[in-house]
Amino acid sequence: YTLLNGNEIGVLMLNYLLLRKTELKTLPKNPVAVKTIVSTELCKPICKKYGCTLIDVLTGFKFIGEQILLLEQMGEENRYILGFEESYGYLVGTHARDKDGVVASMLIAEMAAYYKTKNMSLYDALKELYEKYAPASVNVAISSLNSFFTFMEWHDIRIKALKIQRQIFLSKDKEQKKRNMKDSSQRLKAKRTSDCIT
Repeated sequence: YTLLNGNEIGVLMLNYLLLRKTELKTLPKNPVAVKTIVSTELCKPICKKYGCTLIDVLTGFKFIGEQILLLEQMGEENRYILGFEESYGYLVGTHARDKDGVVASMLIAEMAAYYKTKNMSLYDALKELYEKYAPASVNVAISSLNSFFTFMEWHDIRIKALKIQRQIFLSKDKEQKKRNMKDSSQRLKAKRTSDCIT
């Protein structure tokens, strides 16, 4: 299996919703998607393809909720397609103003079933999106993966890097504890010495 990050799942959801609503002729006029400013820019070309307005908001789901409220106040909440942030927060529909993991999980299952009918996994769909929409510089890097690393290997490298960072942090923490203990024992010896003198 491959762990997909929050941005990758968000991109898959956005593309799937726009694709399927277009296929089913249920895509509203002037659709709107919302993402936080720290979320992936890969949404932009996807939205452009489907004529979807992409709104960037500050980090925090309350800002995504505000955009839904603004649409409601104009009587246009049906234009809202998806809101997401890179930290695995997703909202499909206007029934809430915060992340909704239940509906997001159902949508992921629906996407997996849809792509399975096309003999694709979600991972295959993601690779296709990268190849189709990623900027030229990213496309070059992705195509060169075939000669250097597969996507799976990139994932493994990312996991190993995180583990190494954790080990470094823990080793620094252990070194600091040793230094603290050494300092404490030296202070204790100094105190004992001074107690003996007085």
